[in-house]
Amino acid sequence: MKKFLFSLMLTCAFSVTIVCLARALPLQDSPAASLSTPPSPDQVVAIMDKKMSLSDDQKDKLTPIIANRQQQLKALRDDQSMRRFQKLRAAKKVVGDSDKQINSILTPSQQKIYAEMEQQMRDQMKDRMQSTN
Repeated sequence: MKKFLFSLMLTCAFSVTIVCLARALPLQDSPAASLSTPPSPDQVVAIMDKKMSLSDDQKDKLTPIIANRQQQLKALRDDQSMRRFQKLRAAKKVVGDSDKQINSILTPSQQKIYAEMEQQMRDQMKDRMQSTN
C-alpha cells in the first residue's frame, strides 16, 4: 500500500502530463492505466498545443523541458537509495524548476491556462487519494 501511495505521489509530479493524458485519451475510466505510463513529451506538447495554441517555437522549446522532467522523475522513482520523503521533495523541486522554465516560454494567457490545468490535476489527485483510503 505504501509503495502504491508513493507511486501515486510521484505520478502527481507529472502534473500537466497526467491532466493532458486524461483529457486526450479514453483512459479516463481507468485511472491506474493513465498513471502507469506517461505520454511521450511530443504527446504532451501536442495536448498543450490543443489547449493553448502554441507557436512552433514554443513547441520546440517545451519538448526538451518535458522530456528532461520525465527523465528526472523516472530516475527518482527508480532510485532505491532515497527515502520516500526525500524523493517527494526532490520530485517537487524537479516539477517546480520545470514549471518555471515552461512558464517563461508561455504567454500570460497561456500561463493562466497552464495553472488551471495544474489545479485540475491536483484536484483529481486529491480525489483519487481520498477514494483509495
